[in-house]
Amino acid sequence: MLQIEVFKYCKLKCLMLQIEVLKCCKLKCLIAAN
Repeated sequence: MLQIEVFKYCKLKCLMLQIEVLKCCKLKCLIAAN
């Protein structure tokens, strides 16, 4: 998956879950990148 697509996906999920976006996206995108 492209970095931007991953970020958008993470951001969307974070907003839905109402979690701090940056923290969540860093974690989710790191997992997605691996």
